[in-house]
Amino acid sequence: MDHRGPLTPREAEAVVDELIERFGPGSMPRVDVVATDDARWRVRWEHMDLVVVPMDPDAWRAWLGENVASLDAGGLETTES
Repeated sequence: MDHRGPLTPREAEAVVDELIERFGPGSMPRVDVVATDDARWRVRWEHMDLVVVPMDPDAWRAWLGENVASLDAGGLETTES
């Protein structure tokens, strides 16, 4: 994805879907992203509910790996053959 600037909430959710498809359904929980009135994101998964600034794709993937699920390539195997 050659994307400049922050993702929309829908694009952020699409990144999560791509990661789940790549690493399998047990790799990370489904993450919901909603825009707030103050131009931030409300990010929800399992029992967590956080407000964060919108991010570009690279920053979002890094944030997901640090805060939602370990996306370390050595720790997960892709579902691709």
